[in-house]
Parts: sequence; C-alpha cells; structure tokens
Amino acid sequence: MLTTNKSFSDWATIFPGAACATALVDRVVHHADVIHIEGKSYRLRESELAQKNKPKSTRKRNPRKRPPTKKR
Repeated sequence: MLTTNKSFSDWATIFPGAACATALVDRVVHHADVIHIEGKSYRLRESELAQKNKPKSTRKRNPRKRPPTKKR
C-alpha cells in the first residue's frame, strides 16, 4: 500500500528528476489499483484542533546563553 497527498504530476518535485519520477510512477501503477479519495485529511483536522486547544504559555522563553569560551 502506498499513500500520498501529492498527485502523480507533482512527484517530479519530490524525486531527483522528472525521468526518475516518471519511471517510478510507471512501475508503481503498472499492476496497481489506484484509488483517488477526495476530502479533508483527518490527521490534518486533528492536528489543527490540537494546535487550537494547546495552552499558550504566558512566560517568554529565553534561550540559554553560553559562557564565553576561553581563547587558547
């Protein structure tokens, strides 16, 4: 099973070159049943809900400062 949120035409942006993407799609699709599902991703929806429900910190974070290094 192979899942992706990219259409086959967009695979060239992921793989090193258009020839590589074309060859890969050709080999994957040759004996495959392609099922195209429309709709919103439940993972994306849950991620967005988690971000909305995440408590916001009132304290500002200050990165730790390292002490100056000694010159040799």
